Amino acid sequence: MYEKYLELLEEKNCRNIDVSKATGIPPSTFSDWKKGKSSPKLDKLKKIADYFNVQVEYLTGESEYKTKEEWFSSLDTDENLNRLKSELMYERYGLQPIDIHKIPLLGSVACGEPIFASEDRELYVEVGTDIKADYCLTAKGDSMINARINDGDIVFIQRTDSINNGEIGVVLIDNDVTLKRIYYYPNDNKLILQAENSKYEPMVYLNNELDKIRIIGKAIAFQSDIM
Repeated sequence: MYEKYLELLEEKNCRNIDVSKATGIPPSTFSDWKKGKSSPKLDKLKKIADYFNVQVEYLTGESEYKTKEEWFSSLDTDENLNRLKSELMYERYGLQPIDIHKIPLLGSVACGEPIFASEDRELYVEVGTDIKADYCLTAKGDSMINARINDGDIVFIQRTDSINNGEIGVVLIDNDVTLKRIYYYPNDNKLILQAENSKYEPMVYLNNELDKIRIIGKAIAFQSDIM
C-alpha cells in the first residue's frame, strides 16, 4: 500500500504533511506505515483514497485502475459491464444486486373469456431467484384487475393440479385456458371460477361438466410495467 501512496504523492506533487492536514491522519501514523510497524485500517484508507480521488482497491493493490471510470473504459464484455453497473448502483444508491434466473414465457392466459391454450415457448423472462415459478404467461383482458393483474402483465405460475379455495389458478377448459380465483365444493360437486371484476359473472361447473376442466397451475406472482 505504501508504495502506491508514494507514487500518488509524487504525481500530485504533495507531501505527507499536506495529506495529514487534509485527512486528519497524524504524520506519525504515516511513519509507522512506512516502517511496517502497523497497517492502515479501512477508514484511513478511504480518507486517503478520497484525497487522491482514487479507489481504495488501487491503494491496496487489488485493482490496477485508479478510478471506476478507468476500469469502465477497459471493459469489453457484457458480463463485466453488468458487474460494474451493479457495483456503481450499490455505491451510489445502496441498491444490492440480486440473483436472477430465466423463466419460460409460454404464451397468454385469459383474464376474461377463455382463450386457446398453447405451450409454444416464445421467450424467457428474467426475475429474481425468490420467484419459484415453472413458467409464466401474459395476462389478456381485464377480469382480474381487482387482484391488480392487468392486461399485459406477466403472471408467474407453479405447476400443480390442486390449489386451495380462493387462490388464483390457471384452469384448462377443453383446449382453452383462463386465470381465475378457484372455489371447489366437493360435497356439491361444484367448481366456481370467480373473476376479480364485477362485470364478469362467475363461471360455474357442476357434476359431469367438471370432466372437461383441469387445474394446471397456481399464480404465485405477477409483474407489471411501471406507468
